[in-house]
Amino acid sequence: MSDLILALIICPLAGATLKLADTMSEQQSNSSRCFLTSGISGFLIGSLISFDAYSSAMFSGIVIGVILAGKVDRPCLGFGLIVTALTAWLLGLRMPVMLPLLFIVLASLADEMGHDRYLGTGRFHRFFEYRCILKLAIILLWLLRIIPLHSLSMFFLFDLAYDLSSRILGSHG
Repeated sequence: MSDLILALIICPLAGATLKLADTMSEQQSNSSRCFLTSGISGFLIGSLISFDAYSSAMFSGIVIGVILAGKVDRPCLGFGLIVTALTAWLLGLRMPVMLPLLFIVLASLADEMGHDRYLGTGRFHRFFEYRCILKLAIILLWLLRIIPLHSLSMFFLFDLAYDLSSRILGSHG
């Protein structure tokens, strides 16, 4: 199996397990199942960070934006973050492409901040519920030929699984 096909399979699994870990952490932050789910998610995201320089920029940018927004606020999520870093390091951390990394960090941070501020209220409720700034940023990076098509595909597989999991689990965010 090619590395790209494997990465494309990992993306929706990473998105779904991240949402599951986040939802579990809100309900039971110190349960062993939350730690296990966060660890699996961390392993999958760390694997994606080590795939190539564009994936490193994209998934590292999302992680950094979430950290800066203060969203890693429970022990099991912190554990997942540690597993992410260790996995990326052990598999061979790729140096991220800087322009997309910076752009994605800012988009991720803006989405998280807007999500907290407007969720359930206001004119921008739907826009921030689905974190549209990050989606638009990734599309723009692709349209400007800054990231390749496979990175766009990887992001949307990850994001679609995250959003579908959110709907299935009945959580917002």
